[in-house]
Amino acid sequence: KLIWTRMAIQLPGLPIRLGDSLPLQRPPLSTGCSNLDQLLGGGLFFGEITEVIGGPATGKTQLSFMAAISIAAAGAEVHFIDVRGSFHASRMLAIGRAHGFKCEEAMESVRVVRVADAFSCLDVLHAIAAGQGGTRPLVVVLDDVGMLLQELHGTHGLAVAHALALALRRIAVERAAAILVTGPSVTMRLPAWTPWATAASTRLTLELERTPAPPLSGPVLVAEATKSPRLPSGLCTRLVCCEAGLGNGPRDLDAVS
Repeated sequence: KLIWTRMAIQLPGLPIRLGDSLPLQRPPLSTGCSNLDQLLGGGLFFGEITEVIGGPATGKTQLSFMAAISIAAAGAEVHFIDVRGSFHASRMLAIGRAHGFKCEEAMESVRVVRVADAFSCLDVLHAIAAGQGGTRPLVVVLDDVGMLLQELHGTHGLAVAHALALALRRIAVERAAAILVTGPSVTMRLPAWTPWATAASTRLTLELERTPAPPLSGPVLVAEATKSPRLPSGLCTRLVCCEAGLGNGPRDLDAVS
């Protein structure tokens, strides 16, 4: 009963206990990119799910690596759930070193688990939810959830997406965790009334810049806040995808609205 009451925060048609929906009094965690933190209203917030959506080669995995190592370096415990098998410790190490972190210490705080399908992912999420709360802040990074959802169809697929949303929300609320989920635009095609569509408190989209850009260290991306409890929807900022993850663009590519 307690679980369902807390899940009601994001599920339409169920009662809401307002005390559970109040933000936790703990400062947000930086993603490692100040422009992105500003677009998120300060960074990744505890007790909330942040979803980042984008097409191929739009820096989603770079963001996952950068956020994980930045947060671990700040002293948090990070659970990194790898769906595509794209996790490489050397890649995260390079991003951490580019930011000047003490990577060996930070990497000790990152727990990586590879999942093959939605059901193994649910097992991992349930284990995290059932874990004992420690003294350090908890963060969960789920990289490329679209791989779990794209093969699901019909009522069965919606039920699995429902279960994933509930499991993530349970971790966010009951373990006071900050959660970062990345995925392709396939997640946007789920019906608006589904728990998955409503689970995230904040949602950003990443797209490659279409107009020519000056010579930079990597592709220029446009990040847009499509859902936010703190800032107006539609705010944008431009980022550079580089070896250090996602960086701020030059002055002529600063945040726009």
